[in-house]
Amino acid sequence: MDLFDTMPTWKLRPREGYARIGDAFESISIRLFHRMNSDNVAPDQVTLIAVLGACNQITALQYGRGVHAFVTKDGFAADAFVGTALINMYAKCGSLGRSRRVFDEMPEKNLVSWSAMVAGYGLHGRGMEAIAVFNEMKVKGIRPDEVAFTSVLSACSHAGLVNEGREIFHQIKSEYSLNPIVEHYSCMVDLLGRAGHLDEAYDFINKMEVMPNVDVWAALLSACRVHHNVVLAELAARNAFALNPKGVGLYVSLSNIYAAEKRWDDVEMASKKIY
Repeated sequence: MDLFDTMPTWKLRPREGYARIGDAFESISIRLFHRMNSDNVAPDQVTLIAVLGACNQITALQYGRGVHAFVTKDGFAADAFVGTALINMYAKCGSLGRSRRVFDEMPEKNLVSWSAMVAGYGLHGRGMEAIAVFNEMKVKGIRPDEVAFTSVLSACSHAGLVNEGREIFHQIKSEYSLNPIVEHYSCMVDLLGRAGHLDEAYDFINKMEVMPNVDVWAALLSACRVHHNVVLAELAARNAFALNPKGVGLYVSLSNIYAAEKRWDDVEMASKKIY
């Protein structure tokens, strides 16, 4: 049976991009924060975290710095959750140095704060620094949870730190008696795949102790595109389509793989599933 016989035919509906992506500036947080200031209404912790999250979405670094000044002036700088929101905002807006300064100046750091700093380094491809923060967190006696492990494994993946990623994944069970969750497996498949260890990544999926989700198969599919493995790509695609028949990105990835191999008939068939 042809691969495309297993794919449903569907039409791509126009996305409500303006409502879904956006419009962080037009929506609640930033406008309301500005209005609160104009009306001399003092924001609380929840408001500050929300408005910093909105700055993340639109990468509004200058506005975020203004909120940071307000946080410092009004005595919220010692709040671990507000501090964590600042770490995230600066990292996602591209200012990793400021993110680190906020982290270092926090009088108290909780697990979420440490995980945010690990994730910030990972976002910028600085895997060794992410691992260093992760290890420092453990030395401080803070026990990593599933989110912390996801952050550091993702950082390993973005930086190509295969051996380090393998060791950290092993720690989940051996040192902390936790069961790896699907996000941990997805990070490992992405890590192995990016490094070209496609057979190991596929074997890793087959040995998973939880059901692989579409992200796991999509990670393998993406790696197959980079390393030009059409046979394994089709296998990953079948499994991914079974879980998400309307995944546009999956069809695009498969189409690109076929195009790289000049399999134009297959490119056309994949494209028909998109439009």
